[in-house]
Amino acid sequence: MIKSISKRLLHIGQQFPATRATFVFGHKGKYQNYQNLETTQFLQDKKVVLVGFQGEFIPQGTEMYLPDYVKLHKEFQKKECLVLVLTIDSAEKCQELGERFGGNLIFLADENAKISQELNAAADLTERGFGLKTKRFSALLEKGTITKLNEEIGTGMTKTSKALTILQEL
Repeated sequence: MIKSISKRLLHIGQQFPATRATFVFGHKGKYQNYQNLETTQFLQDKKVVLVGFQGEFIPQGTEMYLPDYVKLHKEFQKKECLVLVLTIDSAEKCQELGERFGGNLIFLADENAKISQELNAAADLTERGFGLKTKRFSALLEKGTITKLNEEIGTGMTKTSKALTILQEL
């Protein structure tokens, strides 16, 4: 059973939480650039595809979900969108995942789950042995506000939040 943590629902029109966070930037498959930035400053003038990623302990997310965002990265760039992966993981784990899949994605290391919880994008999977994880979703942020949202309901993998789905909506 998945339990949501917050009573507030992830929704269109919602502002991304204002906080300092660790961003892990990739370039040509190398992820060694960590920057602690203000989220509002980073997002203020950008179009960003925000991807909720459950982490590598969920095989569906690791092998069938994130690689599609890497493969379609150039298509997102053509639409003038950055791809930002939100995950309840350390910066080091984000670096490891990025280098494993290559590409130029940006990871947002939500180590203490603060951002995921504020967005109501956290799921408690403790009963399954996984702990707190970011829900699987994709969203378009424009200047820090959610303008499109594709949220997975339940535990199964569907097309709802996959890379091609949000790309076709841009």
